[in-house]
Amino acid sequence: MRSHLTRLHGTPHTTTPRGRPLRTAVTSPGRFQTAGQTRRCCACGNPTELFPRADHRLIALHPAELATALIPEDCRWHLSAGIAHPGGDGSPWCRIPHRLVCPRRTDSSRSRPHLDALRLRLALRTRRLIDTGLFTPALHPPTPPSTTPAQTRSYASC
Repeated sequence: MRSHLTRLHGTPHTTTPRGRPLRTAVTSPGRFQTAGQTRRCCACGNPTELFPRADHRLIALHPAELATALIPEDCRWHLSAGIAHPGGDGSPWCRIPHRLVCPRRTDSSRSRPHLDALRLRLALRTRRLIDTGLFTPALHPPTPPSTTPAQTRSYASC
């Protein structure tokens, strides 16, 4: 006779599911499985792509490549072997952090005319997602991370 605390196949039944986040070791070849994963920004609902950085943290990049001439040098990112690196690699195209063009996170005092058109298109897409019920924005948009004096590169504040 089986106990009321076990399932049919004999595993114990728990009332709360145990969450185990999946993590990969830094030295594992499987760490590149996170490269290029598409997700939606929790603030605006627009698609972003996640890439690991050289310091093993993830960065959300805008999915499209943009002309390097239009992007400030301190906000350019390039991809090499699935890893995002700050700065240019000499190519005429680069990627930018999504927070640079996110309609709900961008600081309007740092306006860049060539990126404002892209920000407007993303804002219109966000409005369409909200109007059709495909996206519900958070009540308060996430605040950008504060920069500390220890950060010497300005790309952290893009």
